[in-house]
Amino acid sequence: ISNTSRSGSRSQLIILPRIGYGLNFNNGYGIITGGSISYGKITGGKFGTDLMYLITSKKHTMGLTGFYERTLLQYITLRGGASYLKTGELINIGGTVGAGLSFSVGNIFIIQPMAEVNFGSIQNNIMGVNFNMGFEL
Repeated sequence: ISNTSRSGSRSQLIILPRIGYGLNFNNGYGIITGGSISYGKITGGKFGTDLMYLITSKKHTMGLTGFYERTLLQYITLRGGASYLKTGELINIGGTVGAGLSFSVGNIFIIQPMAEVNFGSIQNNIMGVNFNMGFEL
């Protein structure tokens, strides 16, 4: 495993599918699926879009996010942005914050465990712990 700063001077396209466990404060807990696509430099930050889908026993919650992500101290990843959230018929625009660790495995594979919160309202939100694994081009 190597740190993600090894290729900090070149721009990268990064694709990370996700699986995890999450919570909607009003509708309960369940499985999270989705993924993100981002582009940028490790040292200068990356811009991207993210889809998070929480499957619960009540109403499912979908979050679509535009984000800025920055890696600090070689491994720590911080993320912030704006999100569109939909739970049943309820729709909100809100914010998102996240933090995690990012590790490169070999030349193209990335492992990125992360905790994220997408918040639109008390009834419309996603809080989750995710395991992202994908590749960089």
